[in-house]
Amino acid sequence: MEENNQIVEKITKIVNPFIEEMKLSLVDVEYVQDGGYWYVRVFIENLNGELSIEDCSKLSSKIEDRVEELIEHKFFLEVSSPGLERALKKLEDYIRFTGEKITLHLKHKLDDKKQFKAIIKEVNGDNIIFLIDKKEIEIKFNEIRKAIYHTNVMMAMGENYAILCADSIDNLKERENVIRELENDGKEIVYINEYQVEHFLGNAIELINNENVKICVMSATAYSVLTDEQKNIIEKYDVIVPVDVHTIERYGGGSARCMIAELFI
Repeated sequence: MEENNQIVEKITKIVNPFIEEMKLSLVDVEYVQDGGYWYVRVFIENLNGELSIEDCSKLSSKIEDRVEELIEHKFFLEVSSPGLERALKKLEDYIRFTGEKITLHLKHKLDDKKQFKAIIKEVNGDNIIFLIDKKEIEIKFNEIRKAIYHTNVMMAMGENYAILCADSIDNLKERENVIRELENDGKEIVYINEYQVEHFLGNAIELINNENVKICVMSATAYSVLTDEQKNIIEKYDVIVPVDVHTIERYGGGSARCMIAELFI
């Protein structure tokens, strides 16, 4: 593990000058073994706009030879956006995501637990103030083992229905307003839970095919967590079309709607 950490540090030093040159931001670097293969994963973002495939390809070309000199055995180099789970690595990340909900992993137990759902309230020097179970708790930055900001989609809209994770809207007044607006618009609401959101059920999209039939496209992952009651509501209006996009969901970020909307909207 220590050797892997040293390699990550060296890769980071290789990547940083090119990141600055391209005016991008480095989110994270991983050096991991997955399914018997070794991967170097470099996660980047463009703080001034959308990250393009060209950005990822260009950075990959710039660093590939130098990373190969560092690692003797075969590995796969992947350069991409952080996707749905964005690691918070620097104090600046916590400042940027103030007010957002994250999953927090600590090095040592707090109230007999190491993992929490938390809202970033404030950065105070080298400490971060979180809202955990409605209580403000101040934690030292170096006490955090891992923090993940989730960007899962919690609502999908069809002409006659809406897939909604109401529990994702913490403000009760805002939650009531959303539900009221959807009902006033004549949409039947398919209520989903946060577990289903994590399985991309909110990341669906309604389309019309060449035969003028409405279809609801969602990933196979999302379809696998649909209840019969939820299926029945959607199928009153659409034909459900599940597609296997697990590679995109795991590495690329997003799911069915993100992929289709990026191409056609």
